[in-house]
Parts: sequence; C-alpha cells; structure tokens
Amino acid sequence: MARREEEEVAAESLTISSPAVGTALTVAAALSFQFLCMVLPLVGKAGMFPQREYAVRGLLNLPGPHGFDGYVTQNRIAFLTVLFVTLGLSAAATYSKIQSRKIDGGPFPKLSAVLGACCIGLFLAHVTGLLQI
Repeated sequence: MARREEEEVAAESLTISSPAVGTALTVAAALSFQFLCMVLPLVGKAGMFPQREYAVRGLLNLPGPHGFDGYVTQNRIAFLTVLFVTLGLSAAATYSKIQSRKIDGGPFPKLSAVLGACCIGLFLAHVTGLLQI
C-alpha cells in the first residue's frame, strides 16, 4: 500500500516545473547539441561543394540521376532537423527551469539559455551562408 502511494506522489510531482524534468531536458539538449556539432560539417565547405573535391582528385564524371544537388539538399535537411530538435529541447529546458525558478527561487538556467542562443546563432549563420565559407 505504501509503495502505491509513493508511485502516485512521484507521478504527480513530474510536471514541467519540477527540477527533475528541467534537468533531464537540459541534459537532452546538451547531448543533442553535441550531435549537432558532429553533423556541422555537412553544411560546411566539403558538404556544400562536393564536386570541388571530386574535381581536385580527378574523379569528376557526370553525376548520376541524383547528382550532387541531391546530397546538398539532404545535408541541409539533416542539419536543420537536428538544429531545430536541439533548439526545441533547449527552449523547453529553459522554460521548465524558469517555471521551477518561480516556485523555489533557483538560479537562472544559464546552460540551456546559452544552448538556445548558440542554436539561433548557428541558424542565422546557416541562412546567411557563413557556414559554407
């Protein structure tokens, strides 16, 4: 009987404003940002201009039915998908931590806010073409 009551209390305490949820979202956002940094070369110089690498190696032939443009588009879609997932996780973590801060007066969620700002900066750099240089 006591175990069932403990499970009910634990289930009720997991809301968006609970510290455990905010911490879990922050950890998920940080791991997602690490993965974002790993896929960042997809929209860099080598990912956006693969024909240049093939031409330098002397391997440039006429591309097949998919061509180089298909890979560039797939690279952009993959990068932007990971970027928006990371941005969503960091925004959710920041919101959760701020709601928790209103209840218990904790510190400002610096890490999740910085992750969100970095994601916005990477998106702006991608849109303006700064990542392709």
